[in-house]
Amino acid sequence: MRQLNQISTYLNFIVLFLFCGCTDSFLGDDEISGNNRIVRGKVQLENFNDASGVFVWLEGLQISTKTDQDGNFELFLPASSAVVNESLLELFCYVGNYVPYKESLVVRDGAFVYSENKINSSGSFNEPFFMIKSFDIDVMVRPSRISNRKNAPLNIQVTLSSVHEKAKVFFPFNVDGFRTPLIFKNLDTGEITVRNTTLVGLGSIENVVLSKTEYIRSYVANVASNEFIAGSYEIIPYMLVPDQVVPQELLTSIHPNVEKIGKNYLQLPFKRSGGKFDVYEGADILDINNVAIKYW
Repeated sequence: MRQLNQISTYLNFIVLFLFCGCTDSFLGDDEISGNNRIVRGKVQLENFNDASGVFVWLEGLQISTKTDQDGNFELFLPASSAVVNESLLELFCYVGNYVPYKESLVVRDGAFVYSENKINSSGSFNEPFFMIKSFDIDVMVRPSRISNRKNAPLNIQVTLSSVHEKAKVFFPFNVDGFRTPLIFKNLDTGEITVRNTTLVGLGSIENVVLSKTEYIRSYVANVASNEFIAGSYEIIPYMLVPDQVVPQELLTSIHPNVEKIGKNYLQLPFKRSGGKFDVYEGADILDINNVAIKYW
Protein backbone atom coordinates (compact mmCIF):
# COMPACT_ATOMS: atom_id res chain seq x y z
CA MET A 1 0.00 0.00 0.00
CA ARG A 2 2.85 2.35 0.82
CA GLN A 3 4.38 1.65 -2.58
CA LEU A 4 1.05 2.45 -4.24
CA ASN A 5 0.85 5.77 -2.40
CA GLN A 6 4.41 6.63 -3.46
CA ILE A 7 3.61 5.75 -7.09
CA SER A 8 0.41 7.83 -6.95
CA THR A 9 2.29 10.82 -5.51
CA TYR A 10 4.95 10.47 -8.18
CA LEU A 11 2.36 10.35 -10.98
CA ASN A 12 0.57 13.41 -9.57
CA PHE A 13 3.88 15.28 -9.56
CA ILE A 14 4.48 14.38 -13.21
CA VAL A 15 0.98 15.52 -14.24
CA LEU A 16 1.38 18.80 -12.35
CA PHE A 17 4.78 19.37 -13.96
CA LEU A 18 3.43 18.74 -17.45
CA PHE A 19 0.39 20.96 -16.85
CA CYS A 20 2.48 23.87 -15.62
CA GLY A 21 4.92 23.51 -18.48
CA CYS A 22 2.31 23.42 -21.28
CA THR A 23 1.84 27.15 -21.80
CA ASP A 24 2.82 27.25 -25.46
CA SER A 25 0.42 27.63 -28.37
CA PHE A 26 0.51 25.26 -31.31
CA LEU A 27 1.64 28.33 -33.30
CA GLY A 28 4.93 28.71 -31.46
CA ASP A 29 6.39 30.33 -28.39
CA ASP A 30 3.43 32.55 -27.50
CA GLU A 31 2.60 33.94 -24.11
CA ILE A 32 -0.76 32.74 -22.79
CA SER A 33 -2.37 34.38 -19.80
CA GLY A 34 -5.86 34.46 -18.39
CA ASN A 35 -5.51 38.26 -18.18
CA ASN A 36 -4.90 38.70 -21.92
CA ARG A 37 -8.45 39.79 -22.72
CA ILE A 38 -7.53 42.89 -24.72
CA VAL A 39 -5.79 43.64 -27.99
CA ARG A 40 -4.91 47.10 -29.26
CA GLY A 41 -4.17 48.22 -32.77
CA LYS A 42 -4.04 51.13 -35.17
CA VAL A 43 -5.57 51.43 -38.64
CA GLN A 44 -4.14 53.56 -41.42
CA LEU A 45 -6.09 54.34 -44.60
CA GLU A 46 -4.54 54.84 -48.00
CA ASN A 47 -5.10 58.37 -49.36
CA PHE A 48 -7.19 59.44 -46.37
CA ASN A 49 -6.00 61.11 -43.19
CA ASP A 50 -9.13 60.41 -41.14
CA ALA A 51 -9.05 56.77 -40.00
CA SER A 52 -11.89 57.17 -37.50
CA GLY A 53 -15.00 55.00 -37.62
CA VAL A 54 -13.38 51.91 -39.15
CA PHE A 55 -15.41 48.87 -38.09
CA VAL A 56 -13.25 46.24 -36.32
CA TRP A 57 -14.85 42.82 -35.88
CA LEU A 58 -13.68 39.46 -34.49
CA GLU A 59 -15.23 36.57 -36.39
CA GLY A 60 -16.65 33.70 -34.37
CA LEU A 61 -17.12 35.62 -31.14
CA GLN A 62 -19.10 38.51 -32.72
CA ILE A 63 -17.07 41.12 -30.83
CA SER A 64 -16.66 44.52 -32.47
CA THR A 65 -15.58 48.12 -31.99
CA LYS A 66 -14.73 51.20 -34.07
CA THR A 67 -11.52 53.16 -34.39
CA ASP A 68 -11.17 56.54 -32.69
CA GLN A 69 -10.18 59.80 -34.39
CA ASP A 70 -6.55 58.66 -34.58
CA GLY A 71 -7.36 55.22 -36.01
CA ASN A 72 -6.72 53.40 -32.72
CA PHE A 73 -8.90 50.61 -31.38
CA GLU A 74 -9.19 48.29 -28.40
CA LEU A 75 -10.99 44.98 -28.52
CA PHE A 76 -12.04 43.26 -25.29
CA LEU A 77 -12.87 39.64 -24.64
CA PRO A 78 -15.56 39.38 -21.95
CA ALA A 79 -15.20 36.51 -19.52
CA SER A 80 -18.34 34.91 -20.94
CA SER A 81 -16.62 34.46 -24.33
CA ALA A 82 -14.11 31.90 -23.04
CA VAL A 83 -12.91 29.46 -25.69
CA VAL A 84 -11.82 26.23 -24.03
CA ASN A 85 -9.91 24.85 -26.98
CA GLU A 86 -7.39 26.96 -28.81
CA SER A 87 -9.04 28.62 -31.79
CA LEU A 88 -7.71 30.59 -34.74
CA LEU A 89 -10.08 33.52 -35.40
CA GLU A 90 -10.09 36.23 -38.06
CA LEU A 91 -10.02 39.91 -37.14
CA PHE A 92 -11.54 42.14 -39.85
CA CYS A 93 -11.23 45.89 -40.43
CA TYR A 94 -13.99 47.21 -42.67
CA VAL A 95 -14.71 50.39 -44.66
CA GLY A 96 -17.13 50.25 -47.59
CA ASN A 97 -14.81 51.70 -50.24
CA TYR A 98 -11.61 50.04 -48.99
CA VAL A 99 -10.31 46.50 -49.38
CA PRO A 100 -11.22 44.67 -46.15
CA TYR A 101 -8.22 43.97 -43.93
CA LYS A 102 -7.89 40.59 -42.22
CA GLU A 103 -5.56 39.45 -39.45
CA SER A 104 -5.45 36.08 -37.64
CA LEU A 105 -5.68 35.91 -33.86
CA VAL A 106 -5.49 33.00 -31.44
CA VAL A 107 -7.92 32.75 -28.53
CA ARG A 108 -7.48 30.13 -25.84
CA ASP A 109 -9.29 29.66 -22.54
CA GLY A 110 -11.00 33.04 -22.87
CA ALA A 111 -7.80 34.98 -23.57
CA PHE A 112 -5.82 36.21 -26.55
CA VAL A 113 -2.47 34.59 -27.28
CA TYR A 114 0.19 37.27 -27.49
CA SER A 115 2.77 36.48 -30.13
CA GLU A 116 6.27 37.98 -30.01
CA ASN A 117 6.33 38.75 -33.75
CA LYS A 118 2.77 40.10 -34.01
CA ILE A 119 1.46 41.32 -30.64
CA ASN A 120 3.71 42.54 -27.86
CA SER A 121 3.39 41.60 -24.21
CA SER A 122 1.03 44.50 -23.50
CA GLY A 123 -1.42 43.29 -26.17
CA SER A 124 -0.64 45.87 -28.87
CA PHE A 125 -0.03 44.93 -32.48
CA ASN A 126 3.54 45.76 -33.42
CA GLU A 127 2.58 47.14 -36.84
CA PRO A 128 -0.42 49.27 -37.90
CA PHE A 129 -3.04 47.79 -40.23
CA PHE A 130 -2.78 49.49 -43.62
CA MET A 131 -6.01 49.41 -45.61
CA ILE A 132 -5.85 49.76 -49.40
CA LYS A 133 -8.38 52.06 -51.02
CA SER A 134 -10.74 50.47 -53.53
CA PHE A 135 -12.41 53.57 -54.98
CA ASP A 136 -12.83 57.29 -54.38
CA ILE A 137 -16.20 58.91 -53.65
CA ASP A 138 -16.69 62.63 -54.16
CA VAL A 139 -20.04 64.43 -53.93
CA MET A 140 -20.51 67.97 -55.29
CA VAL A 141 -23.63 70.02 -54.54
CA ARG A 142 -24.61 73.17 -56.47
CA PRO A 143 -25.59 75.66 -55.25
CA SER A 144 -23.84 75.16 -51.96
CA ARG A 145 -26.18 77.63 -50.19
CA ILE A 146 -29.94 77.92 -50.60
CA SER A 147 -32.71 79.93 -48.98
CA ASN A 148 -35.48 78.15 -47.13
CA ARG A 149 -37.97 80.73 -48.44
CA LYS A 150 -38.05 79.66 -52.06
CA ASN A 151 -38.07 76.57 -54.23
CA ALA A 152 -34.58 75.54 -55.28
CA PRO A 153 -33.30 72.72 -57.49
CA LEU A 154 -30.16 71.11 -56.12
CA ASN A 155 -27.72 69.64 -58.63
CA ILE A 156 -25.75 66.75 -57.15
CA GLN A 157 -22.81 65.13 -58.88
CA VAL A 158 -21.38 61.87 -57.52
CA THR A 159 -17.95 61.03 -58.92
CA LEU A 160 -16.43 57.59 -58.42
CA SER A 161 -13.14 56.13 -59.65
CA SER A 162 -11.16 53.04 -58.71
CA VAL A 163 -7.73 53.51 -57.21
CA HIS A 164 -5.97 50.26 -58.17
CA GLU A 165 -8.16 47.56 -59.66
CA LYS A 166 -11.68 47.61 -61.05
CA ALA A 167 -14.47 47.74 -58.48
CA LYS A 168 -18.21 47.13 -58.69
CA VAL A 169 -20.88 49.38 -57.22
CA PHE A 170 -24.65 48.86 -57.18
CA PHE A 171 -26.94 51.92 -57.48
CA PRO A 172 -30.54 50.63 -57.24
CA PHE A 173 -33.13 52.64 -59.17
CA ASN A 174 -35.95 51.87 -56.75
CA VAL A 175 -35.49 51.30 -53.04
CA ASP A 176 -38.40 50.83 -50.63
CA GLY A 177 -40.66 53.04 -52.77
CA PHE A 178 -38.01 55.73 -53.39
CA ARG A 179 -36.81 56.52 -56.91
CA THR A 180 -33.01 56.95 -57.40
CA PRO A 181 -32.84 58.09 -53.76
CA LEU A 182 -30.30 60.21 -51.93
CA ILE A 183 -29.98 60.60 -48.17
CA PHE A 184 -30.05 64.11 -46.68
CA LYS A 185 -28.57 64.51 -43.20
CA ASN A 186 -28.95 67.61 -41.05
CA LEU A 187 -25.47 67.95 -39.53
CA ASP A 188 -26.80 70.09 -36.67
CA THR A 189 -29.63 67.84 -35.49
CA GLY A 190 -28.68 64.46 -37.01
CA GLU A 191 -32.10 64.16 -38.64
CA ILE A 192 -32.21 61.93 -41.74
CA THR A 193 -34.41 62.40 -44.81
CA VAL A 194 -34.56 60.09 -47.84
CA ARG A 195 -35.53 61.93 -51.02
CA ASN A 196 -36.55 61.01 -54.55
CA THR A 197 -34.33 62.47 -57.25
CA THR A 198 -34.10 62.55 -61.02
CA LEU A 199 -31.07 61.19 -62.86
CA VAL A 200 -29.65 63.54 -65.48
CA GLY A 201 -27.85 62.51 -68.67
CA LEU A 202 -25.77 59.35 -68.82
CA GLY A 203 -25.06 57.06 -65.88
CA SER A 204 -28.55 55.58 -65.61
CA ILE A 205 -27.42 52.03 -64.90
CA GLU A 206 -27.66 50.12 -61.65
CA ASN A 207 -24.50 47.98 -61.78
CA VAL A 208 -21.40 50.07 -62.37
CA VAL A 209 -17.90 48.72 -62.98
CA LEU A 210 -15.44 51.38 -61.87
CA SER A 211 -12.05 51.99 -63.47
CA LYS A 212 -9.49 54.74 -63.01
CA THR A 213 -11.54 56.83 -65.43
CA GLU A 214 -14.03 58.90 -63.45
CA TYR A 215 -17.63 57.70 -63.44
CA ILE A 216 -20.03 60.61 -62.92
CA ARG A 217 -23.63 60.21 -61.82
CA SER A 218 -25.74 63.39 -61.84
CA TYR A 219 -28.96 63.98 -59.90
CA VAL A 220 -31.46 66.78 -59.49
CA ALA A 221 -33.40 67.14 -56.23
CA ASN A 222 -36.15 69.78 -56.16
CA VAL A 223 -36.31 71.37 -52.73
CA ALA A 224 -39.54 73.16 -51.85
CA SER A 225 -39.83 76.35 -49.85
CA ASN A 226 -39.66 75.73 -46.07
CA GLU A 227 -38.83 72.06 -46.63
CA PHE A 228 -35.57 72.35 -44.70
CA ILE A 229 -34.84 74.37 -41.60
CA ALA A 230 -31.76 76.57 -41.58
CA GLY A 231 -28.56 74.66 -40.93
CA SER A 232 -25.76 72.60 -42.47
CA TYR A 233 -26.54 69.46 -44.45
CA GLU A 234 -24.77 66.55 -46.11
CA ILE A 235 -26.01 64.52 -49.08
CA ILE A 236 -25.04 60.83 -48.98
CA PRO A 237 -25.39 58.67 -52.10
CA TYR A 238 -26.99 55.27 -51.54
CA MET A 239 -24.78 52.53 -52.96
CA LEU A 240 -23.80 48.96 -52.16
CA VAL A 241 -20.54 47.14 -52.86
CA PRO A 242 -21.57 43.60 -53.85
CA ASP A 243 -18.18 41.94 -54.42
CA GLN A 244 -16.49 42.61 -51.10
CA VAL A 245 -15.20 39.41 -49.52
CA VAL A 246 -16.50 39.71 -45.96
CA PRO A 247 -18.78 37.46 -43.90
CA GLN A 248 -22.43 38.50 -43.91
CA GLU A 249 -22.26 38.33 -40.11
CA LEU A 250 -19.85 41.27 -40.17
CA LEU A 251 -22.46 43.48 -41.84
CA THR A 252 -25.27 42.34 -39.55
CA SER A 253 -23.00 43.05 -36.57
CA ILE A 254 -22.93 46.70 -37.65
CA HIS A 255 -26.73 46.62 -37.74
CA PRO A 256 -29.21 43.91 -38.80
CA ASN A 257 -30.62 46.29 -41.44
CA VAL A 258 -27.44 48.19 -42.27
CA GLU A 259 -27.94 47.86 -46.04
CA LYS A 260 -31.50 49.19 -45.86
CA ILE A 261 -31.77 52.82 -46.96
CA GLY A 262 -32.24 55.29 -44.12
CA LYS A 263 -30.71 55.93 -40.72
CA ASN A 264 -29.18 52.47 -40.32
CA TYR A 265 -27.35 52.73 -43.65
CA LEU A 266 -25.28 55.60 -42.28
CA GLN A 267 -23.69 53.19 -39.81
CA LEU A 268 -22.03 51.50 -42.79
CA PRO A 269 -18.60 53.16 -42.87
CA PHE A 270 -17.53 54.88 -46.09
CA LYS A 271 -14.88 57.54 -46.66
CA ARG A 272 -16.31 60.28 -48.87
CA SER A 273 -15.44 63.87 -49.67
CA GLY A 274 -17.80 66.79 -50.36
CA GLY A 275 -21.58 66.60 -50.24
CA LYS A 276 -22.13 69.60 -47.94
CA PHE A 277 -24.54 72.49 -48.43
CA ASP A 278 -26.17 75.12 -46.22
CA VAL A 279 -29.74 76.31 -45.83
CA TYR A 280 -30.25 79.82 -44.48
CA GLU A 281 -33.22 81.88 -43.33
CA GLY A 282 -34.23 84.60 -45.76
CA ALA A 283 -34.45 85.24 -49.49
CA ASP A 284 -31.81 86.32 -51.99
CA ILE A 285 -31.92 89.61 -53.81
CA LEU A 286 -28.66 88.87 -55.57
CA ASP A 287 -26.88 85.58 -56.21
CA ILE A 288 -23.65 85.82 -58.18
CA ASN A 289 -21.18 82.90 -58.18
CA ASN A 290 -23.02 81.43 -55.23
CA VAL A 291 -22.45 84.52 -53.04
CA ALA A 292 -25.80 85.64 -51.60
CA ILE A 293 -26.98 89.00 -50.29
CA LYS A 294 -29.99 88.42 -48.05
CA TYR A 295 -32.85 90.45 -46.71
CA TRP A 296 -35.35 89.65 -43.98
